[in-house]
This record gives sequence, C-alpha cells and structure tokens, in this order.
Amino acid sequence: MAENREQLAPVLVLGGSGRVGRAVVDELAARGEHVVSLSRRVSASPHIATVEHRRGDVSDLEEVLSGLRPSAVVIAVTPFTAPPESFDGFDTDFYARMMTRIEELVFPGTRVIDVAVTAIAHLDDGSIVADHDELFPRRLRPFSDAHARGADRLDSSTLNGTVLIPAAGLGLTNTGSGSTPVLLDEPVPLEDAIAAVTHVTLATAVVDQLTLTNSGNQRWLVRDAAVPLTRSSQR
Repeated sequence: MAENREQLAPVLVLGGSGRVGRAVVDELAARGEHVVSLSRRVSASPHIATVEHRRGDVSDLEEVLSGLRPSAVVIAVTPFTAPPESFDGFDTDFYARMMTRIEELVFPGTRVIDVAVTAIAHLDDGSIVADHDELFPRRLRPFSDAHARGADRLDSSTLNGTVLIPAAGLGLTNTGSGSTPVLLDEPVPLEDAIAAVTHVTLATAVVDQLTLTNSGNQRWLVRDAAVPLTRSSQR
C-alpha cells in the first residue's frame, strides 16, 4: 500500500494512543506507512521510524494540521479518557463538529475512516443496538447519539468516508492476534452485532479500507471470521 501513496502524505490517526488507535497505528506501520498519531497523552512505545507521535486535542485540529496534508484520516478518538459518571450536558455534536472541521482543513475527497460504536448499528428488526438496554446502558445513549451524528455528517460531506462499526464483542478475545475481518451490510442480525472481534482484526479492516476509493460513503459492521456467520452478505 505504501508505494501507492506519496511518501510525504501521512495517515493521520486521531486517538492513536487508545486501544483501537494503537492497533491501527501498529498495522499501518507494519505495512510501511508514514503515520502521524494524535493523542491527548503520548504513551511510551517502541520507536518506529515511520510513526510520529503528537500530543494534542481534536479541538485544535487547525494547529495539528498546520503544514500537514494527510493522505487519509482515521478517527478513533473519544472525548474522554474514561466514561464519566453522568452524561448530563454531554456534547452530542462532538463528532459532527469534528467531521465539519476535518472537511474544512483537508482536500475534498480525502479518505476518512470513522471507527464508531456498536450502539449505532442497525439491526434487522428495525431497531438499533442502542435501543436495547440489555446491550447498551441507557445512560450512555448521548455518547452513541454523538457517534450517530458524526457518521451522518461524514455521509453528507465532501470527504471519501467509511464508517466501520465494531461488533459488541470487541476485545473480549485475545487482542494479540486477529482473523480475517468480515464486513457486513446493515441491517444485521443481532447475532452478528454481538459477535467477537479483536482489536487486530478491526485495525486490519480499517487499513484495508484505506486502500479503497468508494463511489459513495459506506458503513459496515466488522466482526471476526473465526465464528460461523449467520448470513451470507459478507465482504
């Protein structure tokens, strides 16, 4: 993949120190990509020549992107380091506003991969995962609403966007390895929405998608292929 990109055009990973972000950075580096990882905190990690760690916040994207024209952007960021006790007053436009700012600061058609949350996945019974209190705590609904608004804003933008929704079993199995990612069209059966997916598998799906130029914005549920599927509409 790296030889198909301009060497001075890095992939920008927002939230590169989180579990998903770290896995994406590692996968990009393994494929020889130049990566700029942005995080509020920069954790100690082995030096990789093709990875630049920057400390910063997505609220300062104009400063972060000053002099930088990324070939692609991966959004794996959360507005908090740990879920707050209460979501009263939570900014449900957090991700939508971020999409707008990215659209203003990068070239039209820039590839953007938004790693969302299972809660926004559409199920084949007409509901979304967030509608089921036994699957997604009601108090977290403002957080999932923020992700949903961000995904909608990406879809309406001039960016070349894809929303990847990890299955609910993210990280419940061995995170040191992965299987071939399976991408499913929505709506999906509940069994697929709650399936297992490792961080490595999710990162593989993210980086695979960076190589594609879509005719229109898309969104997929991502799960591991290790368990038999409940449907045949796999990518």
